[in-house]
Amino acid sequence: MNTPTREASGLDILDKADAALVALEAEGSLAVSELAAAVGEPVSSTYRLLRALVSAGWVDHAAQRGRYRLGLAFMRIGSLVEDQLDIRAVALPAMRHARDVTGMGVSLWVRRGARAACIERVDGEDVRSRDIRLGDSLPLLGGAGPSVLLAYLPASERDALLTDATGDSVPPVVDEPGRRRSAATAADPVDLDAVRTRGVAVAPSVVTPGFGSAAAPVLNHRGEIEASLAVSGLMAHLDSNESRVIDVVREAAASASAELGWVGESRG
Repeated sequence: MNTPTREASGLDILDKADAALVALEAEGSLAVSELAAAVGEPVSSTYRLLRALVSAGWVDHAAQRGRYRLGLAFMRIGSLVEDQLDIRAVALPAMRHARDVTGMGVSLWVRRGARAACIERVDGEDVRSRDIRLGDSLPLLGGAGPSVLLAYLPASERDALLTDATGDSVPPVVDEPGRRRSAATAADPVDLDAVRTRGVAVAPSVVTPGFGSAAAPVLNHRGEIEASLAVSGLMAHLDSNESRVIDVVREAAASASAELGWVGESRG
C-alpha cells in the first residue's frame, strides 16, 4: 500500500484549498488565474480544485462571470467572514424587537451570487414556521427578503443578474401596500424600482403556501445594501396588519442600518 503517499497527497490538496480560501477571504472575489497564482498551481489544476470546492459549498461563483467568492458552508460551520458576523450581531436586537412587537418570525438575508441566503432568524410567537432554516437560500426573485437585495443592487449589476436568471422560481407578488396581486398574476415582473422607492417589499412565500413576508434593506455606512430584514408569518395575519408590519420592518431595518453607520434618511 502507498498510504503515506496518499496521505501526503491529501495534505497537499488541503494546503492548496486553504491557500485558495485565504486568498478569497482577503480579496472578496478572484478570477481563476489569480487563484492559480495564490495556490501555486496551473490554471487547469486550479479549475479542478475549484470544482471540488464549489461542490462542497466552500466556494461559490461570483456575480461577475469567471470569478469566485467564499461559499455558504462557512456560515453553517460558524466560520463566516467578519462583515457577515457583524451584520448578524448588530441586526439581532432589532430582529428580536420586531418579533416581540408583531409576534411574527424575523429573518436576515444576504446575497450569495445570484441567490439570497438566510444567515439569522428569530422564530415568531404565533406560529413556528420551519420553511426557511439557517443557511437556506432562495433565488433573488424568491420572496420579499431576496427581492429587496436585488432591488438595491447597482442597476448594471441588477440587470446582469436578471439577464442571467434561470427562472427557477415564480417571481414574488410585490405591490403597493393593500394592493397585493392575485396568484393568477404572480408571474408578472417585479417592479424593483418601486420596491427601492418605497423601501419595502411585500410578497407571499415561495416555499410555504399561506405564508408571506415584508422586508426592508439594511444599509452600511456608505448607503450600500448589506442585508435585508424580513418579517414573516401567516398571510392572513400580514393582510390584516399590513401597515403596522411594514412600519415595524422599516424601523427594524433602519435600526440595524444605524448600527452599521448609515445616517441617511429612510426611504418610502
